[in-house]
Parts: sequence; C-alpha cells; structure tokens
Amino acid sequence: GIEQNEMMYELMNEIGWRQQPVNLSQWVDDYAKRRYGSANTNARAAWQVLLRSVYNNTIMWKDHNRNPLVHRPSLNMNTDVWYNRSDVYEAWRLLQTASSALANSKAF
Repeated sequence: GIEQNEMMYELMNEIGWRQQPVNLSQWVDDYAKRRYGSANTNARAAWQVLLRSVYNNTIMWKDHNRNPLVHRPSLNMNTDVWYNRSDVYEAWRLLQTASSALANSKAF
C-alpha cells in the first residue's frame, strides 16, 4: 500500500476477519484509542466528524481526486468535494485541542 490512509487500511484488513458487520461509529472510537494509545474525547470527536464527512461518500463520485496537488497547473480546476470543508477544519481544531494530552503519542 501507499500508506496515505492508515485508517482505511486498518479497517479493510480487519473486515476480512470479522463474522459480523462493523459498527463504524464504534470502530472509529476504538481506532482513535488504539491509534493514540489512550482515550481522548477530542480525538474521538475529530474522527467521528471525519467519519460522517470525508469518509462518508454516499454519492456516485467519478474521478474523485480533483486535488490540485495531483493535477497539472491550471486556472480552471474543478476542486469540488462530497463533504463540507468546514468539517475538516472542525476535526483539525479538535485534534489541536487534544494535542496537549496526546503529544507523547508517536502516532499523533
């Protein structure tokens, strides 16, 4: 893998061993705790925001990577996304708030 989306890789690897469907909300809470080594309310909330936004593409989105970083320079780029960008800022704010408690975590 290219290891740019660790949460998704971990989920996909785990699903193969499960007998029952995954409760994604609970899984993401557990993931945040595993990732940072301890439970943190702000980190958990940040991952829940990402789950319901960035990780919740429920529409057919063809060629979804319209990020300017992966396209040739142009003045006419389509940078539409399926999520509300303010959700990413909110998750970032929550993770910044968690930073003092999680600063010693190597994965933070």
